[in-house]
Amino acid sequence: MLRGYVDSGSKVVTLRESDAISLGLPFHTTQIRLNGYAGGSVVVKHKIFIDLNVDLARAKVEALVVPDCVQKVSIIVGQPFINHPGIVMVIYGGQVRLFNSHKTPFLELNELPPRKITLWAKETTVIPPNHIGHISLYTDQGDVNEVFIDLQQRTWPTQFHVIPRCVIDLSKDAVVPILNTSDNPVCYAKGRVVARASLCSPEIDPIEMSVCSISQEAVEYFSCEDLNDVTDSDINPESKNELLTLINKYRDCFATKTSELVHTDASKIGIGGILLQVQENGELKPVQYFSRATTKQEQVYHSYELETLAVVCSMKKFRIYLIGIEFKVITDCNALRTTLTKRDLIPRIGRWWLTTQEFNFSIEYRAGSKMNHVDALSRNPTPGSSSDQTMEAELLHVEVTDSDWVLAAQLNDERCKEIHQSLSREPVDESDRRVHNEYALKDNRVYRKTTQGLRWVPRGVNDAFLTSEISETQPVNHMEIRSEVVKRIQEQQSTQKKYYDRRHAKEKTFAVGQQVLVHRVKCSNDGQSKKLEPRYQGPFTVTAVLTNDRYVVEDLKGTERCRKPYKGICPSDKLKAFNTVVSSSESETDAENSHA
Repeated sequence: MLRGYVDSGSKVVTLRESDAISLGLPFHTTQIRLNGYAGGSVVVKHKIFIDLNVDLARAKVEALVVPDCVQKVSIIVGQPFINHPGIVMVIYGGQVRLFNSHKTPFLELNELPPRKITLWAKETTVIPPNHIGHISLYTDQGDVNEVFIDLQQRTWPTQFHVIPRCVIDLSKDAVVPILNTSDNPVCYAKGRVVARASLCSPEIDPIEMSVCSISQEAVEYFSCEDLNDVTDSDINPESKNELLTLINKYRDCFATKTSELVHTDASKIGIGGILLQVQENGELKPVQYFSRATTKQEQVYHSYELETLAVVCSMKKFRIYLIGIEFKVITDCNALRTTLTKRDLIPRIGRWWLTTQEFNFSIEYRAGSKMNHVDALSRNPTPGSSSDQTMEAELLHVEVTDSDWVLAAQLNDERCKEIHQSLSREPVDESDRRVHNEYALKDNRVYRKTTQGLRWVPRGVNDAFLTSEISETQPVNHMEIRSEVVKRIQEQQSTQKKYYDRRHAKEKTFAVGQQVLVHRVKCSNDGQSKKLEPRYQGPFTVTAVLTNDRYVVEDLKGTERCRKPYKGICPSDKLKAFNTVVSSSESETDAENSHA
């Protein structure tokens, strides 16, 4: 059993070299360059074929063997497994589930088995032969309380033992009993998988939860314990103390009143980009440069596609500087400004723009004469380090911990500052007591109390948060707003009714013997203008009425246009009634005859 991530954006499945060796599978030679490891790349020279089992799905896929230094987790499961025939991935109930479709053809989503929780041995334990022992457990899957372990029989060679069915509480010192019925001792090493359990859920209706965050507070100085998770164990204490001194000295040196600009340009032979920072005095200072040569496939792209590729690749390169901030992209391609508002995009452009959805940016056009600095990078790109025989694949691998993104997500809302302040003191009124009953502080972060424990990302946050905001903040002139809403709704309904009536109007009907005109079909391939030609030709007479609003029309007697009289079938939408125009003199003569 391996720990890893499921990454729907990764085009490959990657496996650490140490884990690949421990599996004992044969290695195959390959030559693929992986781009995306912290903005860098690595050349993979080996691959293996593994039978991968993730959640309820199982398939045999190809895995690339990468060095241990570039990947902290054991395995990253990408598109070869997710897009494998017969595997279905669904997002349901706030969880991502994977299962084989042929095994569960009639299974509803809410009937899927719950996700298992892996339990690990907290310390090395040896159970003597024919004895009952206990193993201390822990899990790394967040705040988990009670879990259910089903009956499990382990038939290891000469080490038969049984784990009985039980319910344990992981919020306390959890242990699981193990019955060793063999004549040999059973040993569980520290960090070894003991069992997989299901989360116990109470038989009550789910409660409504809302998101909360805290205002920005001063962070205490870092200590040596904070560096243990991000530094190598081989670093001596003197070097670690020097690093700690630098971090505490320069941790608040980031500029807060600057903005970032990304200048991009592309040509047939290369693409380039420059990350610039606008100082407080308006001066531009470069932060990082980027350029690369285009591949043989990219050289045949349209100029619009190359400009889009330059923007996307530059944002990937500067990702660590641009993520989480608002910035501008300056380009000399005016068509890029309307890309995000177009209804129809070619698939390649659409896939590229999907990779930029995590950024908050706007596009600004600037004439090419003012973009000479980045134009030089695209026309003199950095030559590629890989040969033509080396394939390339994209992989985005970012190591993010709960301490990083949870705290970053809770430093925005001004209202949540009141919740944090209320939790920091003793309750003084009914409002404070309600906050203390619903929320809790842990590691200077606000958590919501739920039946499953403390949660920092509660479900259903949008509806609950918006409902509370609307109920507490009423508009000053809500009657005027309501009347404006009613007016706009009525206008929209009127427009939709006209469109509906026009599309669902009753078909025109014609009787036998009625004279009609037929819509002319214009051919535009003869090189002559058809602007002055009449839209309808005729008149013709209806000789028969068919089904499905079809009519048989023929030439009037004495008006044949060729030797063979015309006879054809036309739909009702291509016909219109022929109204005979009567002159004024004829009308006066008819009137006199009627009086006589």
